[in-house]
Amino acid sequence: MFDPNYIYYKAALIPGIILGLTLHEYAHAKVADMLGDPTPRLLGRVTLDPLKHLDPLGTLLIFVLGFGWAKPVPITPSNIRGNQRLGEIWISLAGPGANLVLAFVSMLIMNWFGPGLGSIGLTIVKMSVSINILLAALNLIPIPPLDGSSLVMNLWKRPPGWVYFLHNNGMVVLILLMLTGVLSKILYPVMAVFQIVLGTLAGLIS
Repeated sequence: MFDPNYIYYKAALIPGIILGLTLHEYAHAKVADMLGDPTPRLLGRVTLDPLKHLDPLGTLLIFVLGFGWAKPVPITPSNIRGNQRLGEIWISLAGPGANLVLAFVSMLIMNWFGPGLGSIGLTIVKMSVSINILLAALNLIPIPPLDGSSLVMNLWKRPPGWVYFLHNNGMVVLILLMLTGVLSKILYPVMAVFQIVLGTLAGLIS
């Protein structure tokens, strides 16, 4: 009834997804806290406890559809010290950046320990690379509620009309892009670039 290979693949995704989503949201919270906004800390989000960051439905959908979410980290932009727009950009970049760091570390582990990890361990680490590159690429798309939308809003003093349209209809647009296959066509080239760059750096260090 159930394909053992399919179950094995999905099980191997679990550590990478939990770590990826947790570090992603923790990075948002930590950078916001460092920039003077106490909101994430007051809400208990400056922590590596997965239970504080994972959304049950969003996490489940990643396994089922390859698309999901964690609990967003609330921030209060007016609390940010210095340039508020620049601060929001750094906070937005922190999440995808954390995923790329985790993917890179996973590559180093593969290069350094390789067969010593065993078949299961090596598969888990490979899945960690894939899922974290996916999370980084996905979140850089400039469509709400993804992090890229905040980047776009803060890079323009007066964002064009299409930015506001996406801001108001982001989830509908994302679902349509996913159902039509356009989302995959957007993601794969970005993921390929991340894979090549990180893989090259990991190879040089190893």
